[in-house]
Amino acid sequence: MGVGIVNRVLVAGTTLHFWSQEREIVVILSREFPGEVVHRPHPRRGGSWQWSAMMELKNQLTQARCVVAAFSTVVIEAALLGCPTILVGFGNGEQGQALNHWSYEHMAGIASWPLIRIAKSESQLVALVRERLTSQLNEHDRAELRRLALRVAYCAPGIQERIAEAIEAAR
Repeated sequence: MGVGIVNRVLVAGTTLHFWSQEREIVVILSREFPGEVVHRPHPRRGGSWQWSAMMELKNQLTQARCVVAAFSTVVIEAALLGCPTILVGFGNGEQGQALNHWSYEHMAGIASWPLIRIAKSESQLVALVRERLTSQLNEHDRAELRRLALRVAYCAPGIQERIAEAIEAAR
């Protein structure tokens, strides 16, 4: 991703309680990749949105080799910066087997973008993270990822303001 970028995995939390294994995933990844995992609980779980949290997210994404998320607009923000995402496609939530968000209409297209992968088990998640931390990213794929994310960022109602900083950083 650039000179000085560390091998860092950003685990982006969710606003809803459909990812009950969020903390477990952080523990598993931290054990497999000591010192590499940063957990970012969703700001709504902390009570509020603040501009400083947006700037912190931008910094975390800039330093990440990949993002792990069940479902989040952070996937789009990461894509704007050319950062790959691994979508968690396993587990349970308060609604039962609810982690198939990658197959929902609003995420299905995003799940097919270059450098976006779906992990359907813990072992597959660990393997995909390992791959991201040890392999070089294809610059063509990164450019295509950014292009697709810019299309979504400019047309999806309600998220433009939230990701404006990431759009600017991707230029």
